[in-house]
Amino acid sequence: AAGVDWVNVPDTCGVATPRRFGRLVETVVAHTDARIDVHAHDDFGMATANALAGFEAGADQAQVSINGIGERAGNAALEEVVMAAEGVYGTDTGVDTTEIARLSARIERASGITVPVNKPIVGDNAFAHESGIHAAGVIENTDTFEPGVVTPEMVGADRELVLGKHAGRHAVRDRLQAAGFTPTDTEVTTVTGRVKERAGDGRVTEADLVEIATATGVTRDGQRESVADE
Repeated sequence: AAGVDWVNVPDTCGVATPRRFGRLVETVVAHTDARIDVHAHDDFGMATANALAGFEAGADQAQVSINGIGERAGNAALEEVVMAAEGVYGTDTGVDTTEIARLSARIERASGITVPVNKPIVGDNAFAHESGIHAAGVIENTDTFEPGVVTPEMVGADRELVLGKHAGRHAVRDRLQAAGFTPTDTEVTTVTGRVKERAGDGRVTEADLVEIATATGVTRDGQRESVADE
């Protein structure tokens, strides 16, 4: 249409599915030379998928918000759309993704809206591994459960091996060594059992681990040499 530069295609009530929304955007694209902008709500958890479907259908831009903050259940989350575009679609968005975690935390503080721990990309558990099999796989090769399309380093976050009731020997050994201990295989097995007992339905902290390791008699780096010198 003459004089129209942009056409916005919204899913105001968040009821569209990616296939239906993509078809709608395709129809609009076919009938205008204007640039297309999409606006998705997350009432059914499909805002990010719908925004991406819009791009697949020819949209030029998606309206997003940091942490998905918005009316009712929120809007398409910037961090999810950007990282999906970068990692899954292989698109260069021009966004410095290493600032995403820090930006999310800043918005969380400023808005007072807590980011759920299981929030994709920026939640505390996004790159946390507790299951023994998962943790062992990540220790051996991060691509095992972090397929390379999104890693904590890409978004400025940290990988965490969580010690809880599902912790395995690989994670316990890794955390013990990071804390300066030099455990034997037998000590790792013993500490792992005690970590599971201590965890219950929660997590074992670094202080808890040090306490358990010390009580078990696990030596720290330099202790064996010191004992030998004596």
